[in-house]
Amino acid sequence: MALIKDFESPNTGLIVKNAYHVIGDIQITKRTCPISVGKNSNDPLEGSPGYVALIFIHIFNSKEARDNQKSPIQYINSAMPECRSINLKFSYDPESSDSMLTQAYNHLKTTEYYKNAIEV
Repeated sequence: MALIKDFESPNTGLIVKNAYHVIGDIQITKRTCPISVGKNSNDPLEGSPGYVALIFIHIFNSKEARDNQKSPIQYINSAMPECRSINLKFSYDPESSDSMLTQAYNHLKTTEYYKNAIEV
């Protein structure tokens, strides 16, 4: 699974057409108690107990580059200031028939950044 989408390298103006975006990691945190969140929080559980998943993405020049074990041209994670507008957190449902990976890709496709990406 991957998403195909043009990628603009931060602060360079360089655009990679049809870059290959792959989930490289998903970290799950189990919240057992409610927490306080602000009204502008991007908490997918809105402070409720449950599972919060955080997605880490590897971007390759192409599928062939990834298949040939080339290094990613960029990584995306929520700690990067230039990537904070991409919502990489979602509410993971361990009871779902969809795998964690499928849930993560489904979430990404709902974000503004990936809404027009092509899933392959």
